[in-house]
Amino acid sequence: MRQLLDQLTAGYAKFFRNKTLFLLGLSGGMDSVLLLNLFAKLRQQLLIEVSAVHVNHGISANADNWEQFCVKACQQLNIPLEVSRVTVNKLGGESLENNARQLRYAAFKNYPEHVVVLAHHQNDQVETLISQLLRGSDIHNLAAMTDLSTRNGQLYWRPLLSTPRQEIESLVAKYKLQYIEDESNQDTSYLRNFVRHQLLPLILSWDTTVFSKLIGVTNQLQQTTQLLDEIALADFNQVKTGGDKIMLDVDKFTQLTSSRQINLLSYYIHLYKFKLPSRKKIIEFVRQVNFARWDKKPSLILATAIPARVCHSRESKSLRAIATQWHGNPPSVENCHPDETQSLRAIATQWRGNPPNDSSLEVKLVRNKNFIYIQES
Repeated sequence: MRQLLDQLTAGYAKFFRNKTLFLLGLSGGMDSVLLLNLFAKLRQQLLIEVSAVHVNHGISANADNWEQFCVKACQQLNIPLEVSRVTVNKLGGESLENNARQLRYAAFKNYPEHVVVLAHHQNDQVETLISQLLRGSDIHNLAAMTDLSTRNGQLYWRPLLSTPRQEIESLVAKYKLQYIEDESNQDTSYLRNFVRHQLLPLILSWDTTVFSKLIGVTNQLQQTTQLLDEIALADFNQVKTGGDKIMLDVDKFTQLTSSRQINLLSYYIHLYKFKLPSRKKIIEFVRQVNFARWDKKPSLILATAIPARVCHSRESKSLRAIATQWHGNPPSVENCHPDETQSLRAIATQWRGNPPNDSSLEVKLVRNKNFIYIQES
């Protein structure tokens, strides 16, 4: 354990000398329990305040037992714990796993002053790469996780990302740490579990060094995505126009190469917090921008009609009322489906507290004679 403690101390010294508040994501599983114990040992040495949050998704029949386990684990270590109970709905074609993950991030957002610390390890990194590859994801998702990242202005730290699962298992066994087992982790109908239990063992039987090779690929992908983002930002600064409503100048846009056009549009869509359409759809929109007559009104749908009442809470408010109340700075919405929340936040941010009269709408990326911009209709 000393080696991991030194690793965390070095990470703190490198990134967080001026930070004192750290929030651990605690599922109760082996990885997060080890992380909890590591930070319990480090808090006095580093003079930091450590707390934890457990998200009870309510999916498993054992969910309440896991919650109680986390409560007791934190009580034993004298670490404050906040429990967030959420309802996970499988809507909009998204996986239950992804929706649950979005709700966890929503819970972390309640602590904007904290550095969020997550227990992802090296095996998680490899599984993410392969899973995203099998989904046909874009290069940013293929690049997987970084040890330090920012999400909605909040810092996320994954100090165990270079640590193999086998090392974590050995430490947990050596120090007799108790943890819970999520039975769904054995269900290979989930892609990540299929990769973990069936695909990776088969690959490892062919090449025992595949982990180090895949980690190397991930590092190269992260460097590539950083370069692409730098290019996109440079192109964006050259092509953008407008004031509060940022648009792209068509004449300048069409002077870029096709690859840079696609890269820039992805960057532009991300700015508004919309989920990226498939690469095939982006390529088709670029083709239309370059070759179709502007009066044909080329468009790319980003979010289909958002209902006026989007939340599942008892006192749901209309989209207009929520957007107006937020004044362009929407918080996370508890009890909302993650996709609805994401789209709602993006639209309300764009409206800046002054929504149009429609209570439902369609959000599209459109091209007119002179500009490419995001339009609600």
